Amino acid sequence: MTLRKFISLILFTLLLFSCTSKKDNEVPKLKNELIVCIENYSDNQIALRKEASYQNINKSLYTSKKKIDTINIKLNKGEFIYLSHKKIVPDTLFLGKGDSIKIKAYEDRIEYIVNSYNQNNKRFKEVSQKLKQDSIYQSFKKQIDSLTNIFYSIKHNKRPMIGNNDYQKFVSYPVKVNEELYPSKHKEEKLLIDLLDKLYLYKIDFFKKQELPNDLKVHLNFKSLIEYNNKLSVFHSFFKSKAAKDKLNSAIFINDSLLLNPYSKTLMLSFLRKNVIKSKPTYTRSRQYINYVEAFDNAPLYFNDSLTKYARFLSIEAMINFGESFNVTRSKFNEFKNKYQDDRLNTILEDKYLLDIDIFDNIKNDVKLINHNQEISSLNDLIKNNNGNYIFIDFWASWCFPCRESMPDYQKVIHKFSKEKITFLYLSIDKNKDSWLSAVKTENMESYQHSYMVLNQESANFLKSIKLVNIPRYILLDKQGKILHENAPGPKGDELTVFLNKYLSK
Repeated sequence: MTLRKFISLILFTLLLFSCTSKKDNEVPKLKNELIVCIENYSDNQIALRKEASYQNINKSLYTSKKKIDTINIKLNKGEFIYLSHKKIVPDTLFLGKGDSIKIKAYEDRIEYIVNSYNQNNKRFKEVSQKLKQDSIYQSFKKQIDSLTNIFYSIKHNKRPMIGNNDYQKFVSYPVKVNEELYPSKHKEEKLLIDLLDKLYLYKIDFFKKQELPNDLKVHLNFKSLIEYNNKLSVFHSFFKSKAAKDKLNSAIFINDSLLLNPYSKTLMLSFLRKNVIKSKPTYTRSRQYINYVEAFDNAPLYFNDSLTKYARFLSIEAMINFGESFNVTRSKFNEFKNKYQDDRLNTILEDKYLLDIDIFDNIKNDVKLINHNQEISSLNDLIKNNNGNYIFIDFWASWCFPCRESMPDYQKVIHKFSKEKITFLYLSIDKNKDSWLSAVKTENMESYQHSYMVLNQESANFLKSIKLVNIPRYILLDKQGKILHENAPGPKGDELTVFLNKYLSK
């Protein structure tokens, strides 16, 4: 027997002994985590997302762009996990502590294998299929679909609208809304809402009768609730139905146990928009604005103390995401911080939105910047260290579709002029640090030296002087940092190349 064979025999014997030495009925101790092993053969970020609920308020999104990676996701119990990348519609899995998942990601698909002691995901898929095949469920669905088609119909035979963000693909089909029929169909409206209510209750009863782990039953019940809410919300959005709104505002959805609901964020924001915010949304070329200051101020009129705190936390997040003045947002954050003194929530807001960086609030004569390594600098510093180069600035944001669409062309321009006396800056006007960092990763800008987020965009005189309102916006500075052109051409086509060559040839 060779030495190699002898060693292999010993290792096999030890492995066999270790696997058979445990008692047959011994339950392994499961760690409070999900282990994710990733092989990424695509150019996209792989995303695993939990519901952004009050329970997951610290962290609900986990991403990786590495070719080989392992991620540990904290899970105290079973939860729905949404797996995707920007070219894939998310797949819903139910995974629990002690589970592991091996992922192989390609440009057009994600393949995975789940290893689960409790067979969490398998049981979720099986019970979901069992519900779809249930005759009573099918009867409810048939009646609801028939009534729904009186009011609106989704045209699956038409070309869908397809979009994406940094993490997932969205597919939306055209909808035909029969607005002229609605006033004469109140009987059908009442019947539809009653059937939606009965279907929700039937699903709760159906899951109750199944032999399932308790955490899966609980999550299936919550999932049924949000599906009920979504149907009512769609109907209300099309017809401003009072009956649908009354049901949405009922204790079925908004109650003292909301903070335990994995869909608490969705339900709370929906309630705030429908009831607490009275002013209408406004629009600019780049984005929509919703006045969540109203939601913050008026939340105590609608909720108890714990729900008011949560509503105000979400309102501060929404103020930032919808472009509220940073000074106003900071004022509301300080009010929140002083009233509730909740270290966990305050730290989240400070870290994610840099609300604790207040030393730059009143700086007017410079543009303060932060890079993805959390290093702080300024536009004046960059100009001083510029070695006599022209400076071309791209103002953008993670939420700006035209900005993101032009990134590949812009990167080609940067490469084309890499040996010329010109420096290209990316200056993001994002207020959500996480969204900015995610976009930087998606657009392959992590290794680029001159990518920054602006910290004092409301006080900086430079930004006021160029009247920075809409983006994308391109500006050329001379070798001393003075503005040569405050509305330079964008990177699509040859116009920017011709424009830059005109100055560089001087």
